[in-house]
Amino acid sequence: MRVRRGAWPPPAGVPWVAWSLVGLAVLAGGRLLLYPAAELLGVPANAFEPGLGAVQATAAHGAPALLAAGAVVGLRLVDRPPRERVSPVLLVAVGAAVGRVAILAALYQAPLVLDAWLVVEVAWFAALVACAAAAGLAVADLARRVRDLARTTGQLERRFAAVLTALEEEEVRVRREVSRELHGSLQHRLVVLEAELRAIAEELDRCGQSERAERIARVLHDLDEVRETDVRRLSHALFPAGADIGIDMAVLLLLERIPVSVLPTLEVDDEAVVLLSGPSTTLSTADRLLIVGAIEEALTNALRHGGARRIDVRLRLGATRSGARALVVEVVDDGVGLGASPPELHGLARIHERLALRGGWLELGPDEGGGARMTAMLPS
Repeated sequence: MRVRRGAWPPPAGVPWVAWSLVGLAVLAGGRLLLYPAAELLGVPANAFEPGLGAVQATAAHGAPALLAAGAVVGLRLVDRPPRERVSPVLLVAVGAAVGRVAILAALYQAPLVLDAWLVVEVAWFAALVACAAAAGLAVADLARRVRDLARTTGQLERRFAAVLTALEEEEVRVRREVSRELHGSLQHRLVVLEAELRAIAEELDRCGQSERAERIARVLHDLDEVRETDVRRLSHALFPAGADIGIDMAVLLLLERIPVSVLPTLEVDDEAVVLLSGPSTTLSTADRLLIVGAIEEALTNALRHGGARRIDVRLRLGATRSGARALVVEVVDDGVGLGASPPELHGLARIHERLALRGGWLELGPDEGGGARMTAMLPS
């Protein structure tokens, strides 16, 4: 299942992250220019001269920042609406800035004097903490939206899979029922009608109305052809014989219907035997019908359009791009091929779409021997 383009990242969160990072960069760069600017403007740096050691600098700058981050987490600002975050973030930022100034004053043993330099120090660090908090909250919002989107996507995928499975099961049930009715009830009804018409024809023949009897005989012949050919073909198209047993059995029955002038072969990989039939198979009836339908359509194309004299059907185990087990089907013929233009799927298009819904695919292309090759893959 595909996620609609533009659904991620959430548009509302991107400006917050961008502006917060820009603010951090500007403030951090401005800090490098703070002392030269103070010297140029003649503002005394008195208590906050540079030259702190590594441990002292970490304590002076890192401790307030960590406390501010802890306060943001402790206040659970992520769970609040954006408008309700402004005041707590400002309070935390100002508190961290004042705490930093107090630590610096203690390290230098200098008195706190409310002058321009002190205001600049407090304002700068408060702005830095506020930007960091805004960036963190924006990233947290993005992460939450991504999790929500992933959870929603997973739910939709599971719901879609359940609906698709239910539809397939209902389709299989209807196909089986209609096929059974065609093969049983309709054929029985046609046999009864043929018997009645045959009796009428015999009676007309005895009465000297041979011309009418011959007309009924021709109708009987047409009815018999409809029953033996058309009804059976339609019943098989709805639910191929052997599909309930396994794909290999259904394919064998398909190959038996091929004209004797064509040589069909079936090659089944040893590892694929367990997958194709038996109680341990993981292929549903809908999957088997889909694979058998693809093979039957490829056989029809090879005979009708390709003029093939040899058709090879191969069933083997393969793997998807993610490494999952899959059934791979190949139908190769020695016919005239597909020509120079790109092949069109025609009857295989519907099968290709249904395979794609299951994560599979179908390809029709030229074979190295000059004929055509149909390859289909279905995850199992």
